[in-house]
Order: sequence, then structure tokens, then C-alpha cells
Amino acid sequence: MEGKLYKGQDYKTEFQPRDYLKTFYAFDSGTVAENEILKFNLNNLFETFSPGGIGGDILIDVGTGPTIYQLLSACKAFREIIVSDYLELDLQGVDKWLKKDPGAYDWSPAIRVWARGRQEQVAGEGGPAPKDSHAVTDM
Repeated sequence: MEGKLYKGQDYKTEFQPRDYLKTFYAFDSGTVAENEILKFNLNNLFETFSPGGIGGDILIDVGTGPTIYQLLSACKAFREIIVSDYLELDLQGVDKWLKKDPGAYDWSPAIRVWARGRQEQVAGEGGPAPKDSHAVTDM
């Protein structure tokens, strides 16, 4: 995967979602910089979708890819989330995760970081930790 720029039709034949996820979204194998970028994104998404932030009935995530991290905070702010992507294989990966398929990518390290960040942000504002935070960390 390193050094190759994928374009259009190449994605359907050459892009490997699992390799992409392991490279950029695995806290256990990613670089410190990649981990910090993911933490930064998770924290900013939490702030974006917190009460008083963005919310509503339907969120359409265009270009979801094989990732779910961007939806963790949004799921509390929207009644329905629609995901879309150019590559059907990416959406199949998200669907596997939703169905708790044993072959699905393991998002639990990112979910734990998200839950910890969420607890810290709420506590930093003087509020109690979210009641559902323990359930999220056990996923």
C-alpha cells in the first residue's frame, strides 16, 4: 500500500480496506503521530456533536470509507445516519462491524480512546462522566 496513489477504478481492484485500517487506525501498531491525529479527530467530533452542537434527524456521511470513528459521537446527535462510499467493499466492512461479525475490523481500541476522551471532556467541564461511557468501553 505504501507509495501508491489510488485513483478511480483502481480502488475497486487494488484498494485493501483492512490494510488501510491497520495502517491508519490501529492504536496498537500506528505511529505516535497517527494515533494523536485520530485522538484529535475523535475529540473534535465529540465537541461537534455534543449538546448545543450539530445534530438533527438525518446525517449523511459521504465518503465513509471503511471507518466508523467519525460516527461514534454522531450516533447520539442524529436519529438516523446514512453512510455512503465509492467502494462497496468499504461499506461491507462497516456493515460487518454493525452486525458484530467475527471477521469485522476491531474498532475497540479507538472506541476506548473515544470513551476516555469523552469522560475527560465532560469531567473537565465540571459534569459527571456520561452514564453510557462504561458500556462503550466494553464493546
